[in-house]
Amino acid sequence: MPLLRITSPHAHGPLSTSRVMQNVLLATIPGIIVLTHFFGFGTLVNIVWGSAVALACEALALKLRRRPLGFYLKDYSALVTAFLLCIALPPYSPWWVIAVGIASAILLAKHLYGGLGYNPFNPAMAGYVIVLISYTGRTRETVEIAQHARTNGATVIGITMPGSPLAEVCTVVIEVTAPEDTEVYMPMSSRIIHLTVIDILATGVTLKRGADFLGHLKKIKESLKPTRFPTT
Repeated sequence: MPLLRITSPHAHGPLSTSRVMQNVLLATIPGIIVLTHFFGFGTLVNIVWGSAVALACEALALKLRRRPLGFYLKDYSALVTAFLLCIALPPYSPWWVIAVGIASAILLAKHLYGGLGYNPFNPAMAGYVIVLISYTGRTRETVEIAQHARTNGATVIGITMPGSPLAEVCTVVIEVTAPEDTEVYMPMSSRIIHLTVIDILATGVTLKRGADFLGHLKKIKESLKPTRFPTT
């Protein structure tokens, strides 16, 4: 019996994934009206720009994963992510903050884990959290991004040197110290330390979720197989 090409949730009845997502979009309308009444059209501007970025990122991810564009774009899940994130952000948020948040939500929190139904996090809320990695913590652009993100309500997690300018503006700081002269050569050891910290965090999340999460990780790995050349 051939499998039906239907995205989750797999439930009997008249409700499809696209219909459920449409209902979610309709449920956001009263809140959008209230926000527009009190704060102007900034939320609507966020939503229009965020929706365009979400659809573009969704199409890019589907193309890279060799999935049919029309089939998955019509499930409205990318628009739901855009609406939820853009409503959570302050009105008239900087365009690049919305773009970074949406791209992180669609590409990292959703498709990196295998797409709709496989993502362990809510993509919209995952995009609301920004993680910044900097060994010295003195890169001006990185610190400014963290400041703008905090100003616009994001939770900023920094993996950086203690007491650095970046550490001072982050919500949560994971302090990393390594004896390295970044003025003379490329910081190789600090990059290895950063990767190790990320691996520890990923392992910790997996252990915290328990044995039931292992099956989910296996599904994620299986979903990524089409993106790789077969082994010989």
